Amino acid sequence: MTRRTEGVVAKVAERLADHAALSVDQGARDISATSWELSEPYVVEAVKRLERLAADDAAATAAYARLRSEPASPAAHAGLTDALAALLGPRPEDTAELGAWLDETEQRTDMGYHVGAAYTPDAAPAPLTKVREWAAARTGGRPAPGGHDLLVVVPFRDGDAGHRTRNLLSCLLALGDQTLSADRYAVTVVEADDRPRWRDVIAPHANHYVHAPNGGLFNKSWTMNVGVTNTPGRPGYVCMLDADVLLDRDFLERNLERIATGEHAAHLPYHRGGLLALDDPSSDRALLRRLGEGRATPDPRELRGQLLLAAPGASVWADAALYHRIGGFDERFAGWGGEDDDFVERLSRHGDFVRFDDTVMHLNHPRPVMRVEGRAFNAHVEMGTWDGSEGYGLIDAYAAP
Repeated sequence: MTRRTEGVVAKVAERLADHAALSVDQGARDISATSWELSEPYVVEAVKRLERLAADDAAATAAYARLRSEPASPAAHAGLTDALAALLGPRPEDTAELGAWLDETEQRTDMGYHVGAAYTPDAAPAPLTKVREWAAARTGGRPAPGGHDLLVVVPFRDGDAGHRTRNLLSCLLALGDQTLSADRYAVTVVEADDRPRWRDVIAPHANHYVHAPNGGLFNKSWTMNVGVTNTPGRPGYVCMLDADVLLDRDFLERNLERIATGEHAAHLPYHRGGLLALDDPSSDRALLRRLGEGRATPDPRELRGQLLLAAPGASVWADAALYHRIGGFDERFAGWGGEDDDFVERLSRHGDFVRFDDTVMHLNHPRPVMRVEGRAFNAHVEMGTWDGSEGYGLIDAYAAP
């Protein structure tokens, strides 16, 4: 085989091994119920094709069995990849057929897989107490912005356990050491809860802390809108950032430069395969590298997780005028899911919307309820019909009459 042919064979084998790992990875089911439901039929079919390919080969059968028993092992994944490549090497027609099928399939599925060669599941824990130690070691809080170009809004709620607070504080610390000059952006955190539960932890690391009273279902859409409409100043651009995202050091500067060209009105920093939902050990390790050691970004070779191939959220950037023109997020979405899809759809309808090829890392946390009586939480909301004409971002929207 030529070097190019070897590369094609290895890639097809690796993609089959990815599907094999996903098929036994509980995290794939937990990270997003809707993504897994869409992806499961294709994962199952890929595994059937793998099993037919490996059926008469002892080495491939053994490697497949090992991966099923050790789905998080880079060595097991590499072993299965090598065994499948050895089978496919002398069979160029089968390789071409499988490659074409995988190309088509991966345009329809929502989920992929990543395991770095240096990943191990024994990362030192990085709980909230550890992240607070890293925060305490920093001098000063967020400086007051000048006439800021960019507003970053982070919606938030946590109970008393502190899982999401760990992630939010990590997100804020990563926002605090960006290469973008601090006077060019403001960070607003909106805590939507029945009381300002985590104000003392959050406020020192944000330009603006807003408590939005709401003890019912968490409404991310309303919380985002509260942040945009209740932050002083008139920024040109808005970044809607989930509290579980761990940013690299150049993230804000890179994306502000992109949208400030005026060539598009809104964007997502990642494309298919660019949103990496880290497992627990990878989340801990990424936090150690980024915050404990002060690296610009964690090394993907040390990480493992699911790739969300068609995710619409995590970090959406928009021209502020466009945000207000479409009435922000649809506040009829409450509970889990759907609001990002709707928001991106309406941004795309009213302005040029593009995607870039960054990798965005999502920190693990306990998953919310995603289904009610077998239906998606917000299945009753008609997508794309919100215009905000009756008001949006009203901080007293959930106040008792």
